[in-house]
Amino acid sequence: MIVRSLLTLVLCSAAAGQAQFRLLQPLPGFESCFASDVADDGTAVGWSRPQFGVRTAVVWAAAGAPADLGLEGGASAISGDGSTVVGWTNGSSGQRAFRWAAATGSETLGPGNAADVSYDGQVIVGISPSGAFRWTNVAGPSAIPGVLAAFGCNVDGSVLVGEDTAGQPCRWTMSGGLESPLGTWDGGWARAVSDDGATVVGLDAVSRLAYRWTAAGAVELPLPAGETQGFAVTTSGNGELIGGGTYSEVALIWSQLDGLVLASDWLATRGVSVPGSLELTSVTSISPSGQWLAGECVDVSGTELCWVAGLDGTIGDRYCDPATVNSTGAPASISASGSLVASDNDVTLACADLPASSFAVFLVSRMRGSSTPPSSQGTLCLSGSIGRYVGPGEVQTAGPDGSVSLTIDLTRIPEAVGFAAAQPGETWNFTTWYRDSAAGTATTNLSDAVGVTFE
Repeated sequence: MIVRSLLTLVLCSAAAGQAQFRLLQPLPGFESCFASDVADDGTAVGWSRPQFGVRTAVVWAAAGAPADLGLEGGASAISGDGSTVVGWTNGSSGQRAFRWAAATGSETLGPGNAADVSYDGQVIVGISPSGAFRWTNVAGPSAIPGVLAAFGCNVDGSVLVGEDTAGQPCRWTMSGGLESPLGTWDGGWARAVSDDGATVVGLDAVSRLAYRWTAAGAVELPLPAGETQGFAVTTSGNGELIGGGTYSEVALIWSQLDGLVLASDWLATRGVSVPGSLELTSVTSISPSGQWLAGECVDVSGTELCWVAGLDGTIGDRYCDPATVNSTGAPASISASGSLVASDNDVTLACADLPASSFAVFLVSRMRGSSTPPSSQGTLCLSGSIGRYVGPGEVQTAGPDGSVSLTIDLTRIPEAVGFAAAQPGETWNFTTWYRDSAAGTATTNLSDAVGVTFE
């Protein structure tokens, strides 16, 4: 058995803030590994496989060796906050779902497999011999009528996705019950769902095609030239990033911003360098924040391994990019970093490529837009009730490097009138207004914008 204090350390030791690629190692004496899920702190879970014998559930910290959970079977998922691991274990009584937390160790939840867990670890969904189940920390397990298997759930566990008893991909909500089929997506499995429950991804089991579903309908996801079969198994919390691959073992990313991209190329554009000796074969997990990815790969000898990649710590999705070029010859660019969890109250805004010594103010709104304000040469990418960060210490002056930054208070976001607090599920959009000059004439300009959806 693993000492519980060691595993507590493992789950608290994640590194963040810089782009990184890490090849995950199997347990000593094991041949290969599989990373099934990754949390927002970079902790990954899955299993190690020996050449012969049974697999074992494993946790990999964001930096460190694999830790054995002491359970024959596998870890299917980890909560977004990194506190709870779920999966299945094999024993004399057959396969049983388990839940593991550093404070309590492991406990079995009954026959079957725990497939996914809510962000805080309080709701678990999965598969049992009698059909799909939903387990809560308060009420224990309950059956989901009409659903054969639950493979994923949203941020609070109020929405689950999977396969219904007719073999169709399905979506079930606490408020509305079962929804199936999902548009023209005929047959297969819904594997993952966005935080708000509005975006579902998965695959068609017959045609072996990847799908994305929203209220507007089901869409077959494109594949690289020459590829005819693919799968989607994971999505970021905001539903804008989807991961999967092809059946010929090519790892893929579908991005709302970039479209279809090879996973290795997508990572490279974000500063993550994949060793040339490895070939990424799938993306198995994207963390809720979209800052961590996990998947499978093979080395030059053909050995099956697994990996985790971390981005640079920024959050949100940038839009209106690039902005109008300013007097430096470059467009100003905004970014947000910190935590997507509203209650963490941890977000810092930054803007780069401003004219040195320029006066700058961060603006915020719930609504996106596109307009040119009077006496400005830039595009304002907000609309509606626009707030300004002009309180004490909030107005910025760019340094010699042309950058400014501000840590904001999520409990006091300015609006046109008054203030508001960020709530889970809300998207707030930010941009930077600043003084500039054009042909020697004083003017104003604006950066691009970033939208942050909070959990």
